[in-house]
Amino acid sequence: MSDLLQIKNYLERDAINQKFQKLLWDNAHWFLTTVLGIVNSNDLLKKAEPQTIYLASLVSASLKLPINPNLWFAYIVPYKNWKSWKIEAQFQMWYKWFIQLAQRSSKFKTIETVKVYENDTDEEVMKRLVAIRKIYPVDAELVWFASYFKLLNWFEKTFYMSVDELKKHWVKYSQSYKRWYGQRVDNFDAMAEKTVTKLLLSKYAPLSVDMQTAVTTDQAVIRDESFDAVEAVEYVDNESDVIEAETSLDPELLEYWKKEVKSCKTLAELKKLKKDNKPTNLTILSLFKTHEKTLQN
Repeated sequence: MSDLLQIKNYLERDAINQKFQKLLWDNAHWFLTTVLGIVNSNDLLKKAEPQTIYLASLVSASLKLPINPNLWFAYIVPYKNWKSWKIEAQFQMWYKWFIQLAQRSSKFKTIETVKVYENDTDEEVMKRLVAIRKIYPVDAELVWFASYFKLLNWFEKTFYMSVDELKKHWVKYSQSYKRWYGQRVDNFDAMAEKTVTKLLLSKYAPLSVDMQTAVTTDQAVIRDESFDAVEAVEYVDNESDVIEAETSLDPELLEYWKKEVKSCKTLAELKKLKKDNKPTNLTILSLFKTHEKTLQN
C-alpha cells in the first residue's frame, strides 16, 4: 500500500469523517480533499505518520481555518522527529491568521504588524501601523519589526524586535533554524512578522479560546484530540517560545485583568467572564478565585 493511500484510508474512517462533518458540515469533504492534495504535493508529508496529519487538520478545522499554504493562513509541514526518527506532521500558522483570530474575538479595535527601516521615526512607524496601505522607504535597511494592538477599552501595546533579536530568538528556540533550513530561512519576513505578532498577543493580550488554541498548537505536533491542553502537544522543533511567555505576566496585562474581574458585580457575571476567556495563567486564575470569595461573602 502506498503512503498516500494509507493516509487517505486513515482520513476516510467513519469516526474521523464524522468529526470533520460536525465541525465543517457540508465543507468537510472539500476540506479533507484539500488536505490530501497538500499531502500528495509533498513527498515528505506522504511519509508522515497519518495520525499527526489528521490531528493537525483537526486543529485547523476547529478554528475554521483553511489549511492551504497558498492562502497564507495555516499549513501542515513535515518534520523529522530526531527522537523517534519518524516523519511527523506539524501544524503551523501564518501571522495574518493570528490577527484575524484577534479580530474575531471582538475585543480588538486594531491590530497590525509592520517592518521598520533604518532612519524611521516613531511617528512614521505609528502611521504605518494604523494605515490601511503600508508605505515603506526605498533602498533602506530593514532593522526592526513592530507589532501593535489597541483594545476596545483603549488598552494598547506595541512590541518591537530587531532583526538580530529575531535571529537570536530563533537560534534559541528552533533546531531547524540552527541547521539553516525551514520557513524561517525560506520566508524570513513572514516568519518575523508572525513571531512578533504571536509574542505580542501571548504576552500582553487577553486571549480568546480560539487564540489560546492557536498559540498552544502552532508549530507543534498534536498528540491527542484534546489539543487545547498543553500535554496534548509536542514542540518537536524545540520548546515553544510561548512556554516562556506563560511563566510571567506583563504588569499592564495584570492591571487589565484586575479591572475586568473587579468589574463583575455578581457571580454570574464572573462565571461568564471566565467562561468566555478561559484563562490558563495561574495569576489570572487567582484573581477570579479571590473575587469569587468576595462576591460569595
